[in-house]
Amino acid sequence: MMMECMPIEPYFLGRCVTCWELSTLDMEFGDFICRVSGTNNPVVKYTCAILSCSRRFGSPCLHLEKISGKSIELGSTGLTFQFPDLNELVDNLIRCDAIGSPGEQKPVILHESGRLYLHRYWEYEQLVAREIAYRALGQEHNFNEPELNLILSRFFQDPTKRDDAQCLAAKVAISKNLCVITGGPGTGKTHTLIRVIASIIDSRIKPRPRVALAAPTGKAAARLVEMVRSADIVLSDGLRLSDYLTESIGTLHRLLGASEDLTTFKYNAANLLPYDVVAVDEASMVDLALMARLLAALPRHAKLILCGDRNQLASVEPGSVFADICAALLDADRFSDSVPKSVVQLTKNYRFRESSLIHQFSEAVVRGDVKLVEKILEEAKSGRNDLVWFPMEEMSRSRDVLREEIVKGYHSLFKSLDSPKEALRTSTQFRILCPFREGPFGVVFVNRFAEWALGEAFGVSTHASWLSARYPGQLIIVTRNDYSLRLFNGDCGVILRASAVGSSHSNRELVACFPSENDEYRMISPVRLPSNETAFAITIHKSQGSEFDEVLILLPKESTPLLGLNRELIYTAVTRAKKQSKALVREKCYLTRDNVTNQP
Repeated sequence: MMMECMPIEPYFLGRCVTCWELSTLDMEFGDFICRVSGTNNPVVKYTCAILSCSRRFGSPCLHLEKISGKSIELGSTGLTFQFPDLNELVDNLIRCDAIGSPGEQKPVILHESGRLYLHRYWEYEQLVAREIAYRALGQEHNFNEPELNLILSRFFQDPTKRDDAQCLAAKVAISKNLCVITGGPGTGKTHTLIRVIASIIDSRIKPRPRVALAAPTGKAAARLVEMVRSADIVLSDGLRLSDYLTESIGTLHRLLGASEDLTTFKYNAANLLPYDVVAVDEASMVDLALMARLLAALPRHAKLILCGDRNQLASVEPGSVFADICAALLDADRFSDSVPKSVVQLTKNYRFRESSLIHQFSEAVVRGDVKLVEKILEEAKSGRNDLVWFPMEEMSRSRDVLREEIVKGYHSLFKSLDSPKEALRTSTQFRILCPFREGPFGVVFVNRFAEWALGEAFGVSTHASWLSARYPGQLIIVTRNDYSLRLFNGDCGVILRASAVGSSHSNRELVACFPSENDEYRMISPVRLPSNETAFAITIHKSQGSEFDEVLILLPKESTPLLGLNRELIYTAVTRAKKQSKALVREKCYLTRDNVTNQP
């Protein structure tokens, strides 16, 4: 059955295998399951506590083999607990009244494969698998090849070329109700998506299809709007694509009519979306719950187009849906001739040359080619290519190098504070990427360190920022959407003196400048800004969907599974750079097929 050959596998399996940071809520959940079952079984208690913990760290389920037979530390308690082997572990869970099998209304579901779920995530996973399978197996719409090529010739150079993956994506999207487009940075994913949408619209003149374009974040949605406008595509009837889609590009939450607290949605299984085509850009950032809500609200006749990078980081919420959908459909393509192909992989890179170490490294990371990764990193130590690797053993030396890179990276920004356009342009030249927020290489510490280093180097008073005050040259990142100001989570701006933007206000007054259309800028008073924070350093998760000329990646010595230093994280960080990626590493790092680990 299709459902069995298309499992939606969790992404961060065993992210906290050896030392689970069990919160009070996790332990309370374990106690709750025991209490409603009338048992004091510690195996049940700690297994359910770890299930709760694994959800917080990005996995919709717990693979029991990850804990069976293992002695684990229970957070900071100093205590350990020895789990029985897999068969005995399963027997303990089966005897618990609060743990049921698929189809039962129990708070926890145990699948025969050895996967343990919170009930709602089991339901989400089944809904996504069912809807994707339905669309993948759906009837194809037959088009006359010459007629199809004529339509595509308006948007693609040569639609008759067999090896043109971008054109193939359009053919799949026109003929099927499911099209998944995946490719790495620089392969033209969004460029392709926009032309695919135009092709679909022109393939159905009467009636025109109702089309919605969406993205998981406001920043990605705003970028999609700008790219549709800049593409300047004209449809066969003379209407511009940007005008056709004016009111139908936004975030997924907005598309679904989410309430302010995101607990209810206008569109759902009982009130379907009024669209014939729904396309989602940056789909790798969509979590399991949101994908399930989208598919539940999508009419069965509607086309679904998902576009993203399957090797990139998944959402911080549970589920790596896009990567799992790609894997399942590619497996179906390989093993079944009866399943029409739905996945198109874009492989031609328009950003990096073949000699680029960034390109070679990212490809090796995706393949899990440990030997090639080590070879590339040895070459990267020379500092003569677009990937530079700084292995550091001493903390003091690491800070010296970090200070030098910060001052060099932000030099252009602090020398252009009298010109808003130039300041905004230079603000995207460099960024520091951290794998997490806390710790000696976390965002909080590095931003404070950067403020000190930049203040010393450029004579800017930044020390007041410890009290959340503003200063000229401060990079900020918005952390909450504000539709009235058209500012979205992930948008970056720079604080400037009001006099620099031609204001007659006092030279002491400051304004926040953000990019606007046509290389212009807009000013907003700092007191009106939605929630935001300093952004000389940002997390790798926050960097998704962004591009910088150069990035400096900080990889700490403390590389436990809990911190999530995996190959997807490294891949995402390195590929944020258009020109050069540098990594400051406290200890030799090497890559396995599953994650990045450390070795003395």
